[in-house]
Amino acid sequence: MEDTKIVDEYAKRAVEKLKMKKEGNLIVFEGIDGSGKTTQVRMLVEYLQSRGIDVVFTDWASSANIGKYIQTMRKDKIEVVPRTFSLLHAAEFAERLENLILPALSAGKTVVCDRYVYTAIARDSALGVDEDYVKEIYKLAPKEDLLLYFDVPPKMALERLIKRAI
Repeated sequence: MEDTKIVDEYAKRAVEKLKMKKEGNLIVFEGIDGSGKTTQVRMLVEYLQSRGIDVVFTDWASSANIGKYIQTMRKDKIEVVPRTFSLLHAAEFAERLENLILPALSAGKTVVCDRYVYTAIARDSALGVDEDYVKEIYKLAPKEDLLLYFDVPPKMALERLIKRAI
């Protein structure tokens, strides 16, 4: 019970700080699939909105143009070399950055991201693309105000993904 009071008080203070800040806030959630980040993103967005915070939500590869192309590629199992894959995602991120994230931050809104540049750096590096190359592509991405990384055992994440698929 005492822990709940502490969390509630902390949340109230955090909301007041968000309301007082003139420029926007960038909150990023990262973690492997099945780590619970999307559930927590939804909960945070609802919580902030219920407290009068103007929130903009975005997730990975969700832009109107390039994001749809990437989703179609995934669905149709179109394969490309890792560097091309990396550049497609970078172009999609640039589209979201220019059309959604930066305007929202400039307008003083809180932007909540379900995945951010760290996903690209980890994924593309694992695919064999030079990590410094990937970091250079994303160097114009604004630094987040808060980064939440969900670290769960892979076995637990896999179990969650299997349950989700059923």
